[in-house]
Amino acid sequence: MGERYLTIDQVVRELETSAEAIEDQIRRGRINTTVKRNLRFLSDHEVYKLKFIFYLDRKCQLSSEQIDTVLETVSPPYHTWQEQLAAVVE
Repeated sequence: MGERYLTIDQVVRELETSAEAIEDQIRRGRINTTVKRNLRFLSDHEVYKLKFIFYLDRKCQLSSEQIDTVLETVSPPYHTWQEQLAAVVE
């Protein structure tokens, strides 16, 4: 089964967020889009990554710089991010 792609509007509904919040992450270079027929899509992987970014921002209240550090340091699966980060710091 291939990877699923969602439009920005679909991601807005799925993650209960705003298009502006998604656009901000695109501008920061944290997530990538695919363009087809003048529409931008996010792959399942990018949606997963976006959920993680929102978790770091909203739940953990990390700064933008801290989020960038986490994203540079850890790799999927993101549920192990704290263990991965601890291993780098030690």
